[in-house]
Amino acid sequence: MYSTNSDVGGGIYRTHGGSLIAEAETLRLHKGIKSTARLRSVGFLVSASLWAFTALSLAAADTRAAVLPDGKALAGITHVQLDISGIPDEFARFGLTADEMSAKVRLKLTAAGLHMAQAGSPPAATSGTLRVSLYANEMQYGFYSYAVSVGFERKVPISPDGNSYIAHEVWRQGQHGVINPSDLKAIYGFAETLVGDFLKQHSKDNPGFKLPTD
Repeated sequence: MYSTNSDVGGGIYRTHGGSLIAEAETLRLHKGIKSTARLRSVGFLVSASLWAFTALSLAAADTRAAVLPDGKALAGITHVQLDISGIPDEFARFGLTADEMSAKVRLKLTAAGLHMAQAGSPPAATSGTLRVSLYANEMQYGFYSYAVSVGFERKVPISPDGNSYIAHEVWRQGQHGVINPSDLKAIYGFAETLVGDFLKQHSKDNPGFKLPTD
């Protein structure tokens, strides 16, 4: 499995990962593929698409950095709405569903002391929407390229008196890579790790708010 981690909260982005060529060579041995050149081209194309994802994330980070209040993007947040998107119904046969993802993320948020806001409730200064998004595309030889991200959107003032607001994403972190279908359940863990990073940032931005110890 090939993966890289991405963090654009506060305008920072990091990536690291292994070699797609190593996985391609393993696949060649198992399936008796004679030519490695074709696999190398597949690896190149996947790498190119992942770097495109990186570039888009960096562009988004620049926009968010302009509106962060003193770097405390999550200050004052007590209630969270949850939005899960991008998990196809057919992934249920691999053990990955939107309902299970929602249950796992909700449990992590409430265990940390945050309250779940009702879906459709009007946005408030102390609430926002946590979006867990998955993009997955089937490749050659049965692998999936994927990108999972967790982003937080809240009201941001746009007038000096603070009476006018827009909804704006103020924090995001993600991971992307290549995965076997049988390993798709691992995306639960990837998302929970990203939600954990969100909670750490929330605790940092709210000094009196203490996360429970593991």
